[in-house]
Amino acid sequence: MIGWDTNLKRINLANKSASKSPNLKFEAKNALSRMPKVDAVILSDFIHHVPKKFHQKLFTNIYSSLKKGGVMVIKEINTQDLVRAKISRIFDFAFYPKDKIFFLNAQHLTSDLEKIGFKVKRQKVKKLFPGSTNLFICTK
Repeated sequence: MIGWDTNLKRINLANKSASKSPNLKFEAKNALSRMPKVDAVILSDFIHHVPKKFHQKLFTNIYSSLKKGGVMVIKEINTQDLVRAKISRIFDFAFYPKDKIFFLNAQHLTSDLEKIGFKVKRQKVKKLFPGSTNLFICTK
């Protein structure tokens, strides 16, 4: 399992935490970079940090890197969940005050993913959690 982030400080901390897990490593890399062939990709509360103009490239890159039958799981905010979106924005501002945030409409995201070729199942996890609870299970 490989985790990517562009923040070297986070990568170093993650690698220290994972030092006793030989199958887990973290690399300083941009998610738009070329990926190796993989079985699965997980994007957890990530898409809203990426400007919409890069989504097509990101999802196409992931699609081409997934092996046949591979899965991409996305956990993300849906703009139609007004209260959760506002609470999540407060958390994002506290943790990432300089980031622009790009929350998406779940139907638009599903449509964009299907145009690339993914089969998308959307699931809303019902939990007493103020943040994102929308899962997109995307199969190649």
